[in-house]
Amino acid sequence: MRSSPVFLCLLIAASVADAQDRPRVVEDLTRGLRFSPPFLSLAESPSDPDTLYAGVRWGRIYVSRDGGKSWNENYARTSPGAFYGSIRAQADPGRVISTGVSFARDPNSLLQGQDVGDSILQAAGASARRAAINGTVLYGLSRSVDGPGGAGGGAGARLGVGLRETAPWLAIAVRKKRRWGVGIRLQQTLALKAAPATSIGFFDVDPRDPEVALAATNDGLLKSNDGGFSWPTVMTGALRSQRTIHHVLRHPSDPDVVYAATGLGLRISRDAGETWAPLVHGLVAINDTRWVAIDPNDHKVMYVGLSWALVKSEDGGENFRIIFDHPWPRAALVRRVLVDPHDSKRVFMATADGLFVSDNAGYKWDRTGGLVMTGFDTIVLSAGPEPGHFLTGNARDLWETWDGGKTWRIAYFAPIEWDVRWAFFSRHEPGAIWVLTSAEILKLAPRAPESLGPEVVRRFRELVRREPPLHHVVQSALRRSGVDRPTVNAFRRRAQISAFLPQVTAALWARTVELEDDSARRSGMFGAATTIPLTNAFRDSGLFYTVFAKWNLPGIWHSQDEAPTDRVGSLNRGAEWRIRMTVINLYQERRRLQLEGLANEDEGRPRLLRDLRIEELTAHLNALAGDLLPFRPAL
Repeated sequence: MRSSPVFLCLLIAASVADAQDRPRVVEDLTRGLRFSPPFLSLAESPSDPDTLYAGVRWGRIYVSRDGGKSWNENYARTSPGAFYGSIRAQADPGRVISTGVSFARDPNSLLQGQDVGDSILQAAGASARRAAINGTVLYGLSRSVDGPGGAGGGAGARLGVGLRETAPWLAIAVRKKRRWGVGIRLQQTLALKAAPATSIGFFDVDPRDPEVALAATNDGLLKSNDGGFSWPTVMTGALRSQRTIHHVLRHPSDPDVVYAATGLGLRISRDAGETWAPLVHGLVAINDTRWVAIDPNDHKVMYVGLSWALVKSEDGGENFRIIFDHPWPRAALVRRVLVDPHDSKRVFMATADGLFVSDNAGYKWDRTGGLVMTGFDTIVLSAGPEPGHFLTGNARDLWETWDGGKTWRIAYFAPIEWDVRWAFFSRHEPGAIWVLTSAEILKLAPRAPESLGPEVVRRFRELVRREPPLHHVVQSALRRSGVDRPTVNAFRRRAQISAFLPQVTAALWARTVELEDDSARRSGMFGAATTIPLTNAFRDSGLFYTVFAKWNLPGIWHSQDEAPTDRVGSLNRGAEWRIRMTVINLYQERRRLQLEGLANEDEGRPRLLRDLRIEELTAHLNALAGDLLPFRPAL
């Protein structure tokens, strides 16, 4: 039996309509992770559906090998560049740096083992030579540098090179400051300026091996060959813009060819990321590059998004030309570029000012999404499994289309408490969407929600009855922190009676008249001079005092200091909001994990991590609210 084209079209339309009507169940996979990391990037392995990589702002990388049920925490360690004032060191290989600092100290005390500097120098691995000259001991420090992790030279080496004993000029500068806080702030400022910027902004997982991944950071490109346990640096740069990596893309036909969009041009690697070379074309050589996209149907066509335009190459990256620019800077800042895998002429471009679409391979662009997308920083762009199915969104909203961008509808309708960082369609589960927020890893799967048995519901209700409700915990935390609004308002009402108390001003002084002899001349009533003898010239003195009382009667009705306005009121309201939101988020996550533990009788690592997370959340809430929740150790 031969199927007619009409029957096939109806079958495809029915399957698409069924996919649109299927509800998505939200599954929170933030298990065993620290509260509010915050997350920045998420990647799914193309070859293994159970391997996931998640990156955060402070250099931590989480790897899951069971589809998000449990996570391993690792650190990406990189070194900063050398600059003036850096207290973390870098230098040229083989360079030797010698510094000196003097301490006024008795040389005899050195022979008695009272010198603390020697123990510090020995622990630091530096060679010390000393000589007693007029009671002053001179230390000469020499440190051999074997590689890029050594000490830095120039002015940066003088001001500070890592350890305090090797930073004499920094120590002298701090000691000259008379105020203790000034010196501490100086040290902290230098430490923060020299801290490596290891925010994990993007992952690229090798399609042949899930254990091999590249991590784009603000301090270079990292590569792991062991599933995320170690992350050596494979690309860096002398300037901060060269070390800033925005995006990494593997060539569709050759996984060993990798492109990296940096803050100072587009780079290419032909050995899976081990060595890198810049592209020489002027448009992509030194410009701030944000995104790279290759046409899945024609691999010679390449789109490169810059911070001020979109350029295109039709010969595999040899030549480029500008195909989109805009007088409004936010509209010209390209965030993402996506070529329709089913139609190469349709190209989507996400900018800081909304979403654009082209139906003629990028030579003419129109806005899409109407007012719900115009003016918003679009950070999400992903292609679905069916033709015409795409996902886009910003930090607060996620939208999807089934007709190639003509009409859009909400993809995830829920009160999003955290900012959306990234979202994409799953490679292995059709219709499923991975959503990464600043503190959550969510999976939206098109399947029927799992029903809880009556026994699970009964046990959960008993658990809820044994513990204090959410509003009690919130009020207790607000009262303990001193920002509870009813308590503060009652205090203000009682403070109004202070206007009845007067403001008292008292003064007391004495006067003594000193005479040269034992007599004094005083004028009489009619101007006649009269001589009055005195036996003691120092007895002509007086004691005076005065007392003033002042009332502020209008303050009985109103006082600006008592009104919940101005700086004090705004600070109290801000503190109240932060404490309230923190307690609510901790309480809700704890409830979710408790219900998950009752519904899933799993064992091993997932259960242990969940119990440890419940223990941690309970400790947080008890510290804020005052030991209201029952504490049950995980082990």
